[in-house]
Amino acid sequence: MGEGQLDHNKEWISIFYRDKYITEDVLRAQSAVSNLFQIRNLFSSCIEIGAGYGSLANHLLKLFQIKKYFIIDHPEILYWSIVWTSLVCPNKKILLFNGNNVDKFKDADVIFIPPFLIDTLKFDIDLVINENSFCEMTQEQVEYYLDNKNINFKILYSNNRDRQLMNNELHSLNSILSSRYILTPPIDFYNEKYRNKYNKHNCKYIYFCNKIISLETVDPSKLCGLSIRKEH
Repeated sequence: MGEGQLDHNKEWISIFYRDKYITEDVLRAQSAVSNLFQIRNLFSSCIEIGAGYGSLANHLLKLFQIKKYFIIDHPEILYWSIVWTSLVCPNKKILLFNGNNVDKFKDADVIFIPPFLIDTLKFDIDLVINENSFCEMTQEQVEYYLDNKNINFKILYSNNRDRQLMNNELHSLNSILSSRYILTPPIDFYNEKYRNKYNKHNCKYIYFCNKIISLETVDPSKLCGLSIRKEH
């Protein structure tokens, strides 16, 4: 496809790199892959809360040894992630949980779950992933996921703003996370990184969260996805 055939808004939705336009969506997913590579030996099962059309999930399914990948999202969004997964990962066995087919989990690779059925299940998961949706939720919704006794996990990977600019129903995601977990990197890392930013709530914060110790395998200097477009 010649450059003249590309989206005329390409300058707004992509990065020009080595004579190619790379969409920000691809860059976002690849940034997460790079970050999660630092803990690649610590997880083989995942829950992604709010996976969109499944971009990140399918990157991870191809590149990591993941035995079970659960996706939690609204039913109308699950449709798109199911279609996308079936197209780009045709070798994966997928299942839409309907409340009555938990017996089929054993044979499925990717399991799609609407939020209203979470409380009918029990999860023991290595890794929970959330990118760009906790900061859009209400305080009550975030706390529901983090404090849910049905979701037992070792590590939470969060890539979010402290809150979305127009979200007045969430005070501070950073405060919620820091009150529950040991954060890697610590909040002080971002206080220093963003010390000259006037809108710190709108900056990106990537945390590996767990309840026991900080993760020594994570090098904060190697985190990807923290810069904004104009800095590329």
